[in-house]
Amino acid sequence: MGIIRKPTMYWVKRSSQSTIWFRKIFSRHRFQLILRFFFYLVDNRKTPQRNSEHYNPAAWFKPLVDHANMQFKQYYIRNRELSIDESLVGTKARTVMTQYIPTKAHKFGIKLWMLVEAISGYIIHFFYFTAESVMTAYRLMITQGSHIVKKIMTETNLFNKNYHIFCDNFFTSIPLVRHLRTLRTYFTGTLRAKRQMPQLLRNPQLRKNESLFIRQRELMCVAYKERQNRKTVRFVTSAVKASALVHRHKLVVSSIYSKNMGGVDLNDMMSGIYDDKRKNKNNAEKGLQSTFFTEWY
Repeated sequence: MGIIRKPTMYWVKRSSQSTIWFRKIFSRHRFQLILRFFFYLVDNRKTPQRNSEHYNPAAWFKPLVDHANMQFKQYYIRNRELSIDESLVGTKARTVMTQYIPTKAHKFGIKLWMLVEAISGYIIHFFYFTAESVMTAYRLMITQGSHIVKKIMTETNLFNKNYHIFCDNFFTSIPLVRHLRTLRTYFTGTLRAKRQMPQLLRNPQLRKNESLFIRQRELMCVAYKERQNRKTVRFVTSAVKASALVHRHKLVVSSIYSKNMGGVDLNDMMSGIYDDKRKNKNNAEKGLQSTFFTEWY
């Protein structure tokens, strides 16, 4: 249905609108039943309901998330370059998990943290945002971004395998890069000027195509201005050498970052092509389950 889009039903027998494939798979009645009851992936009698102390709206679709993550890792061998970023499954369901992110296409939805292959956008692992992760990061006295990177790499068992991770400035911190390097995991990302940045790189006066390098053992920080009317971009990396020359008038670390950071955006674009925007006829939270299905399958 994401490939062959029709305004109404797919089981019509009129020759001008007929698509025999759908009728061969199963009947219209069976499809409607599956769409209606797909929400019930767990035993409703054993799941805490609203106003309960242990109520968790994610419990309704957690089996689907666990199953998808298991399948993602089973059928694909990953390249070395990976990227971590946020994504959004669009929904306006009335749930505490709904967030507003104006930079995303859907704007309202369920936030996901995703680990993908940088070049292809193939999903390796993902999990949904919860307030518990924020509190865990606070208790550990680390940034939320650092906690997410450590959690997703631990759950996928990808530490100590020489993978190279790319992240934006929400996730990046110098302590995180050092920690990952002790686990034989390389990291390249942009860095916020006020987040433990060396004083020399906070407000450097750079001209067009100028850069400033600072290295401490395996860790390298870079400030770079590509154009005169653009802001200075700061990178931290444990994989790129400071002696690297500019490539086509662009810094090598900047070129490598630009090439490998867009994996999650690429995945969003490809999955959006096959989204048929179909909703079930139950309440808003059950509509969330149907949206989750069409986005990922």
